[in-house]
Amino acid sequence: MKLLFRFAQTFVVCAGTLAWTTPLLAGEAALGFDEAARLAATAQDPALERFDARAASLEERAVADSALPDPTVRAGLANFPTDTLRDVQEPMTQYQVGLRQEFLPGDTLTLRGRKRQAEAKIERQKKNLLVRRIVFDVRQAWLDLYHAEKARQIVKANLGALQNLAGAQTGAFASGASSSQDVFRADLEISLMQDRLAALSQRKENAAAELARYIGAQSRRPPAANLPELNEPRSPDELKQALAAHPAIDVERAAELREDVRVDLAKEAYKPSWSVDAGYGYRAGGRADFASVGLTFSIPLFTHGRQDRSLSAAMKERQAARLNRRSLLKDLERELTATLADWQELARRLQLYERAVTQRAREAATASLGAYADGRSDFPEIIRDRLAVLDAELTYLDLQIDRAKTWAKLSYLAGDPS
Repeated sequence: MKLLFRFAQTFVVCAGTLAWTTPLLAGEAALGFDEAARLAATAQDPALERFDARAASLEERAVADSALPDPTVRAGLANFPTDTLRDVQEPMTQYQVGLRQEFLPGDTLTLRGRKRQAEAKIERQKKNLLVRRIVFDVRQAWLDLYHAEKARQIVKANLGALQNLAGAQTGAFASGASSSQDVFRADLEISLMQDRLAALSQRKENAAAELARYIGAQSRRPPAANLPELNEPRSPDELKQALAAHPAIDVERAAELREDVRVDLAKEAYKPSWSVDAGYGYRAGGRADFASVGLTFSIPLFTHGRQDRSLSAAMKERQAARLNRRSLLKDLERELTATLADWQELARRLQLYERAVTQRAREAATASLGAYADGRSDFPEIIRDRLAVLDAELTYLDLQIDRAKTWAKLSYLAGDPS
């Protein structure tokens, strides 16, 4: 009994004292929370570079679309006699060459260029949005990696102590001082802890794989020993004001600008297009040559079926873009409100676990250990109370991770929340 008590005491002490530092390989530095986000944001990722390529393409198209159409050249032979095939027989026989330049209505060319520039801006804002999303995803993955590693350390500390206790229990059973039920219970809990370790190892690998998508080989570095220090966020009103600068809102704002230009283009269609024609006719036989010049105008008389409908459609698209931005802003505000509520509730739960639940679970484990030494408790009671401490410590870790993820969500929504 004394031997069992000594191992049980060791079990409580060892399980309550955790090695919170991760062993590092020689020359290997730990991967920090902010460092992982910075590496992902500055990486040469094809998912980001595609937006730059599209924006550059649209900017080139802006120049092309704002240029005048190519002039057309016409060459011909007029009034050529077919009986003698001589160019001096008739005075109206001419060798003609002409040039025609078309001009689109009003400021159509300038507006076409502005529309392409607005589309390029949309692509660049989409890139900013993806960068912010990547930073958020990387922070989530880093926290998952940290969580899995710390949880493994907690479980391994308890597993080692439990294995020692099970060995002592087996020896006591061999000497007749313990029952087979106690041995089986200890073996069961060992198997369950080993399965939990395997599940945590799988979670760790999954988190590392998620990080590798964005930071490559850097994901193989172990996470830093401690969670980042999270400052209290700004007031809800300040955070809501910051939502207006969210990249998703900037995308919609750029889309509104594009629709504004489309409305202006539809209005320009009410103006006439025009073209200039110039020609020169050469006459053989010493006769005087001919020159001609002319203007051609379109007459937008029947606007109801085309211009009116095009303008109405463009204005409706612009209104839809504005409503879409407002709707998205409301969605972000609702998400921010919920995230702030999570932040406050997690703070209360962390305080509860830190001051009450974990402490009381440890006190209960110590009390059951004393009762076992006095013969007033049984071996399974020690196991149950100790596992309650383990669950409390893991839950406390879960709450820390959830709160850090909530901070990362606030950062995604409103930029730096502090």
